[in-house]
This record gives sequence, C-alpha cells and structure tokens, in this order.
Amino acid sequence: MTQIAEATAAMREILTHQPFDSNLPKTEDLAQHIRQPVKITRQALRNLNWDGDIAIIRRKHARRLRPGETHPDDKAIVNAIREDIESGRYPAGSPLPTGLLSTRHRISVRQMTRVCRSLIASGLLKHDPEGCHGPGLYVTEPASTPARETGLIEDYAFAGQACHLHGEDLGPA
Repeated sequence: MTQIAEATAAMREILTHQPFDSNLPKTEDLAQHIRQPVKITRQALRNLNWDGDIAIIRRKHARRLRPGETHPDDKAIVNAIREDIESGRYPAGSPLPTGLLSTRHRISVRQMTRVCRSLIASGLLKHDPEGCHGPGLYVTEPASTPARETGLIEDYAFAGQACHLHGEDLGPA
C-alpha cells in the first residue's frame, strides 16, 4: 500500500468519528494525528474530496458530507442532469451516457462518478449489471409511479419494448 493510500485510509477512519456537516481539523493537526507529512495528508484530503466523502471549501477548510449529499462543486451538473431526466431526455429504463455527459460538462470521469453517486442516492439512477445495453447506470421509473408487484408478464413485455426502443433486437416476439 502506498503512503497516500495509507493516509487516505487513516483519514477515512478519522471521518467515522467526525459528525456530518462538521469541519475537519486543520491539515497540520490531521497530519500529526495520522503521523504523515502535511503534503501526503493534503493528497489524502484531495482523494476524499474527489470521492465525495468531504468537501474542501476554497482551500481553507474541509467539511464532512452526509451520505448521498451532493458535493458543492457538483450541484449545477447534478441539477442539469436531473432536469434532463425529468424532461424525458433520458427516459426511464435508458442508460445514462456518462462518458458523453462528462465530456459535455468538461469534468473528469472521477467527478462524473461522484455526480452519479448523488443521483443514485436521490433515486433517479440505479446500477443495473444486466441492463439492456450491458452493465451501467440506468434511469429509474419516476417516484410518482404507483408501486405494484414485479415479475408479472407485463414487466417482461415492457422490458422487451424498452430494449427494442433503444435499438436492441430481441428476436421474434
């Protein structure tokens, strides 16, 4: 394990004892606590920031985020994708084109992962390892849809229609 990975793991352990929405201690104090140089501790904090565990605010302080909370740097992108989903641009059952979206919003794949984590927590996306187009993130049904039993024959017919709508040939019906 590298020194940065060890420092990141140590910082994650510290976070488990830190209340949500609270500011973390100063970097120098954290470095002393985990017995790592300040430079390595800063990199560990950056890793936690990129993973969405904390938010570094204007390089002055870091705040622990709640699980599923949108990172402050991602709010505009999350809102734009949410609007696209709610407007029907990405209908329920369709895969979310994360590569295209990261290019469109000029963000890294790592930041796109953080954005998607927030959308998963809000229920707009789900990871489907066996989706129509292979493993990936798919848009979920709107929350206003009344709950009903799953596994009915209509569910399979609908799934076939959804795959057909997205260009996948399922063979004769």
